[in-house]
Amino acid sequence: MKQKLSLSSEFNEMKTLIEEEEKIAAKLIEEEENKAASQVADALDQINTQLDKLKEYKEQLDSLLSHTGSMHFWKSIGELPAISLKACTPPNPAEVNVRKVELVQKVVSALKQVLVRELKAPMQQRINQVDRAEKTKLKALANPDQRMDTNKTKAKASNSPDQVPSAGQPNKESSPSDPLEPPPFQTANPPEGKQARKKKLFNVATLPMTRCELLQYKSKITFDHRTAHKKLLVRNEYTHLSVADQLQPYPDHPGRFVNCVQVLGLQSFSSGCHYWEVNNEGSNFWAIGLAYVSLDRQGSRSRLGRSPLSWCLESFGQKLSVWHRGQEAILHVSQPRIIGVHLNYNQGIVAFYSVTDSMMRLFYYEVEFQGRVFPAFWLGNIGTTLSLVQF
Repeated sequence: MKQKLSLSSEFNEMKTLIEEEEKIAAKLIEEEENKAASQVADALDQINTQLDKLKEYKEQLDSLLSHTGSMHFWKSIGELPAISLKACTPPNPAEVNVRKVELVQKVVSALKQVLVRELKAPMQQRINQVDRAEKTKLKALANPDQRMDTNKTKAKASNSPDQVPSAGQPNKESSPSDPLEPPPFQTANPPEGKQARKKKLFNVATLPMTRCELLQYKSKITFDHRTAHKKLLVRNEYTHLSVADQLQPYPDHPGRFVNCVQVLGLQSFSSGCHYWEVNNEGSNFWAIGLAYVSLDRQGSRSRLGRSPLSWCLESFGQKLSVWHRGQEAILHVSQPRIIGVHLNYNQGIVAFYSVTDSMMRLFYYEVEFQGRVFPAFWLGNIGTTLSLVQF
């Protein structure tokens, strides 16, 4: 039943994204239409003004021509105002940005072609393709040497320090600094010239492994209601989240998520070590992670882990995985109920834990942070709840 609800939620999200695209495209075309209509209205006003002046001049001429035999005619004809050629000049034609309209049509057509191409393939065929791709990923994860040779995310997964691949190399893939996608923030001390900032070697053995160690870095986190999607209910002094049946009457805000049912934390971090815990209360559709404030608020890239601007641990039904840059790594461990998030900003580490009597480190990323990061949360469907653990 939960899987069915999740599928419904996923399809609804896709419908919302397409509807949003339609609204944006229609708005762009409407802007050009309104611009042209305004120019036409101005032209009509100009023409009517010219006609009124010509009518007035004609009436004066008709009146004078009825007295051509008198001195009044010769006196008055010299007093007639001269008609400027500008008064008879036709108005400029309405200008429409034809190129802009054509580009909008091409973008929509390209999106349609992608959808048609994907959906023409039978569902079973696409299922088989995904199955093969996941098996290939699992083989890559099982062979660290092979994984290090690829250009994919060089994140490290572990259940114990002994299982972690060798560390020490900066994870450039995890940084939002990308030639095609500039970082959202300027670093405090940008590199001089072409000399890149050197990152200290990281020793995985230094990661905390007990809750007692982690609680040394405990930080108070609350949800920022200004960023909360309108289907989220934020309660208990901004420490409890749930998905509502209907949209809430929250005011519009530029930081509010529009498509994905997400929210950011109110607190942000740009240095030091921090730790917080989240209780999913038995829910199976959620994501917990970190994001830059510049994370998109609408569109497919606004979902946690689907761009270079966020990282997350995600539960999707019975599947537990981590996401970054749109790349997924599946974790073959039991679903955690309480999730711990450890951030070592200066060292560039984001680690996820399953909080139990014997703490289990689920996964960690090595990151070259480019600015402040915020705790981030996604809720998948109605019935999903998340609450921040109060220390």
